[in-house]
Amino acid sequence: MKRVMGLKKTAKLLPLLLVIVVLLQIPAAADGASPPTLNAKAAVVMDYDTGEILFSKNGDTPRAPASMTKLVTAYIVFEEIEAGRLGFDTVLTVSETASALALNREYTNIPLKTGESVTVDTLMKGMLLPSGCGASLVLAEAISGTEEAFCLRMNDVVAKMGIQAEFTDCYGFAPNLVSARDMAVISRNLIARFPGILDYTSLPSFVFKGKRYDNTNGMLSEAGVDGLKTGTTDAAGYCLTTTAVRDGRRLITVVMGCAKYYRVPDSQKLMNYGFTVASAADPAKTVTLDMETADVLQAGDEGACLLTVLGVTKTYKAELYIELDGETLCRRLVTVKPGEMEVVFPVDAVLGGRDAATLAAVIRDGDRTVASASRTVTVLKADGCINDIEDHWAGDLLERAWEMGMIYPDDEGNFHPDRKVTRAEFVTYIFAMLPDEDVVADCPEHPFADAEGHRAENAIVRAYATGIMQGDGNGQFRPDDTITRQEIATVFLRLMGESFYGAPAPEDMPDFDQVADWAKDAVSALVCTGIINGYEDRTFRPKNDLTRAESVVMALRVIDLLAG
Repeated sequence: MKRVMGLKKTAKLLPLLLVIVVLLQIPAAADGASPPTLNAKAAVVMDYDTGEILFSKNGDTPRAPASMTKLVTAYIVFEEIEAGRLGFDTVLTVSETASALALNREYTNIPLKTGESVTVDTLMKGMLLPSGCGASLVLAEAISGTEEAFCLRMNDVVAKMGIQAEFTDCYGFAPNLVSARDMAVISRNLIARFPGILDYTSLPSFVFKGKRYDNTNGMLSEAGVDGLKTGTTDAAGYCLTTTAVRDGRRLITVVMGCAKYYRVPDSQKLMNYGFTVASAADPAKTVTLDMETADVLQAGDEGACLLTVLGVTKTYKAELYIELDGETLCRRLVTVKPGEMEVVFPVDAVLGGRDAATLAAVIRDGDRTVASASRTVTVLKADGCINDIEDHWAGDLLERAWEMGMIYPDDEGNFHPDRKVTRAEFVTYIFAMLPDEDVVADCPEHPFADAEGHRAENAIVRAYATGIMQGDGNGQFRPDDTITRQEIATVFLRLMGESFYGAPAPEDMPDFDQVADWAKDAVSALVCTGIINGYEDRTFRPKNDLTRAESVVMALRVIDLLAG
């Protein structure tokens, strides 16, 4: 099984040195790329990968964003779903206030009546496609109780993105002031953390109560466009935030304050200009790889890549792979920039016992291999065994996890299966069990100060980027803290997918009422699928910390469930 990083044996570290010399040249100007003339009062083009602004017209001037405000509302909805407090199929009740807004013809809306029950999924479609204001308010009230409280959270969310704004409504009729650059930053963070937003914003229409409601984004017919959101009020003019992917590169454009009929033509001009400039400014991709490594590697040990980057005048994002006979040992999104960068990776225990193996380093840009280097090495089997699992109640499963490379012993050869599992340890188990292609995602910046330099840093960053696990809301991951049984249940449910939501509550679990509301769906699903059975007295003990053995056993059961 491919994997990104597991807990690694450190008794014997065989250094692996990979020197990558990158010679990059940038053309002085893009042929035929003249800055566009726009009707918009403010506009920007942003490179999604780097955050670089490729074009700006009054890009830092605060203006009313109108219904583009709803992107912040959507961000918070996704946060609630990620935390397990909402699901896409959660049914919400329309309040009298929200219904009055939804039935007001002065606003864009889908019709919602007082007391009506509507799923989160339908409300998201109603908010993001025809720009329903009432749908936005139903979501806000469900999350925070009142719109005023929800707006405080909106302001807090964008503040963490470095944006100073004061949102006073959740749908954009009020003159909430943000700049075009701010809207690009909000969109970049939304896509990076919750790429599922594009599943909504790329829909051309949806049907509600027998009527078709079209997506208001007139850019959807353009090549590669899959979002995001329009906005229109008298104060704001016609606004549009758009994102598109062409040739593996994503751009974000924002236009604000357009006259009628101009926001789509202006966005077309910006998108075409941006891709022309981005393509011409790309590094020449003349990459030379030179690899030095020991002739013999020990399975279960660590390797280290040292990337030395020369001649770069523009930062560039690419994927670095370290592979052994085609099996990915490490796959990491890296920013190529002047200086040195070290990447640590495990030598998979499963791949041991090879007299001649091919160790390769590969840099890929999308589907294209930019450069690679390889050497023939011998990979010895992981020596020894784990001393303290043979007679353990989970011994057979722990042995299986050891053979899969999910777990490793310490320097004394022990795993300590009854020790409480930490958040960092648990996230490494998760990434050891997942196919590699399922766990790579772009993270615009390092999310947690307390994870930098941690042995599980790579897995923690990927857990954040993929939405599998998050921090404490204060910029900390707390990698060495323990994790409760109900917290772990919510993580496994996210891995299992939407089809497992909505399982009936277990009738024979006496302490189910002690499970937090945000974890009830997860615990129900895991009981129904047999992943958790509770203790001998059928209790779950949701607030108890999970042991290493228990977490590994649950992980293996999830593997078997998804494989079957």
